[in-house]
Amino acid sequence: MNYSNMLCQRIWIFTVTYLAIASRHTALQSWAMCKPLIGESLDMNSTWLGAMDFTFLLCYAIGNFVSGTLGDNTSLSAITSVGIGLGGLVYLINALLGAVSFSNPLVFAILFGLQGTFQSSAWPATVAIMGNWFPKSSTGKIVGLWSSNSSAGHLIGAQMAAALIYYGVRWEITVSISAIFMIIVGLLFWFFGKDKPDSSVTEMLLIKKQSESRFSTDKKGISFWKAWLLPGVINYSLCYACVKTLNYAILMWLPYYLFDSYDMNSEYVGIMANIYDIASLIGAFGFGWVTDKLGSRGPTLFLIMFLTIPTIWCFYAVPYDAWWLFFILSFILGAFAGTAGHLITSAVAIDIGKHEDLDKSEEALSTVAGIIDGTGGLGAAAGQILIGYLASIDWMYSFIFMVITSILSAILLMPIAYKDLVHKNQSDGNDKTDIKLE
Repeated sequence: MNYSNMLCQRIWIFTVTYLAIASRHTALQSWAMCKPLIGESLDMNSTWLGAMDFTFLLCYAIGNFVSGTLGDNTSLSAITSVGIGLGGLVYLINALLGAVSFSNPLVFAILFGLQGTFQSSAWPATVAIMGNWFPKSSTGKIVGLWSSNSSAGHLIGAQMAAALIYYGVRWEITVSISAIFMIIVGLLFWFFGKDKPDSSVTEMLLIKKQSESRFSTDKKGISFWKAWLLPGVINYSLCYACVKTLNYAILMWLPYYLFDSYDMNSEYVGIMANIYDIASLIGAFGFGWVTDKLGSRGPTLFLIMFLTIPTIWCFYAVPYDAWWLFFILSFILGAFAGTAGHLITSAVAIDIGKHEDLDKSEEALSTVAGIIDGTGGLGAAAGQILIGYLASIDWMYSFIFMVITSILSAILLMPIAYKDLVHKNQSDGNDKTDIKLE
């Protein structure tokens, strides 16, 4: 395969995988923006709406463990296509039920459980596809930029939903538009997705044979339990549970805090959410580039999470008449906590999935990505319940919990950062010795 052809294929793979994740986050954000209208039209209280979120997060987390392992044993493109397509279909069913004024909250909770299960297939599979198509030397900046797909999806979903709501469009139509977006992307993946580059005529023939059965099981995936033993998996997984809890707390509870404690209107809160997503998008590329240059990710991620600790507390300490500081703090926090989440679930997962301890015949990218994202999902699901309970007592306790979460993430990254620095110093020492010998 010549260079120009490979470049074109990489651009296409980057685009279609980016759209896959962006589409599901567009739908999630659209639904979140429509929540007040949904609760009002279907007579659902905040408890049931929260139960739907919890069901989604729990099923999404558990689904990641299963779909991650499945991805290393079958077609990554097929798994992504089916997951995104069925996820869009469930959103359409939600909209249809709303249109006919069906308001059984238990049914909606079950549908959201299915939604989480279907959507869980997308992230591990697309991370594995990106790892197959792009070299490790550029994983940080390219995959870091790619991992901003969730932020892009949030921005698209928020702006689209806000505009439609402003013009009085029914929530069912808003949700349906994002659902159709998901289904279209799912179809694109089914017909044009490709797990890895063609390296030879033999491989091209093999891929052609596999395409006859989209769910071929010729691949040899690493076992789920063996993947946990790969260097860094446990620490990064637990760290991401803390980071994702923090990110979801910021996205789901910070707007409520600002409205409750500072009387901030929804327009300003929406702007702050956009600032947070934009900062995480910029940070994912910038810090990803830095980690590529350094040749390791641990030290940079540790520094990011260490600086997150005082930033979180600053949110609570802002005086009532200095609310404009929240815009600055949102950018800083997005660049730190948002970036850390992007890099851990993408670039770091790919690094571990390509670790030298693996046999050349073993596939581990999807399994590792599923473990990290699944653990993060479990942490986020439990964290939202705890933060909500603490907020009902006093907001101070919620912020103390978020600070503790940030401290735990930094502690979990500390041994990895230390090991990376020692390895780098040894490598630099060996390089100097080689120069002297020459």
